[in-house]
Amino acid sequence: MFKSNSGIQRGFSLIELLIVVVIIGIIAAIAIPNLMASRRSANEASALSSIRVIFGAQATYRSTEGNGYYAGELTELRTSGIIDPLLGCSADPCSKSGYTFDLDALPGSPATHPPLWNLYAQPSTPSGATQTGSMSYYSNEVGSIYYKAGATAPTAGLSSSTRSPSDGVPVGN
Repeated sequence: MFKSNSGIQRGFSLIELLIVVVIIGIIAAIAIPNLMASRRSANEASALSSIRVIFGAQATYRSTEGNGYYAGELTELRTSGIIDPLLGCSADPCSKSGYTFDLDALPGSPATHPPLWNLYAQPSTPSGATQTGSMSYYSNEVGSIYYKAGATAPTAGLSSSTRSPSDGVPVGN
């Protein structure tokens, strides 16, 4: 503190500054987890939206370039100009908004132009402080989307007749 010509002390004491720093720390401790939860939620919403885009792209591909067959890989949808390069990247799997997307032909089907397909969306970082999502997703040519908590998309007991996984819960489409 210093005194001005009028004799009044100006400035803050060390205790006052420490109190302000502690208050800022408490506010940050409350806000940062909420911010991270909002980020995870936004990534999950983006993943669901991307799955719907891929489903629509597969239907478009089947009726235009596929001659009745679906694309076997996301790159086919990209090179056809149906989806953007983030979803149809040349790497396998493709990443977008903290999720990886992998499109596979049904086992036993030809790799190109399969009659049936499986789509998996899983968080890039499934745990820890930088977690990008807490849900994994699965979809196919039927159009229903299933989710499961964790890093592995639902697939166990995938019924060949209904094409629905036994270990996933349907998303309210």
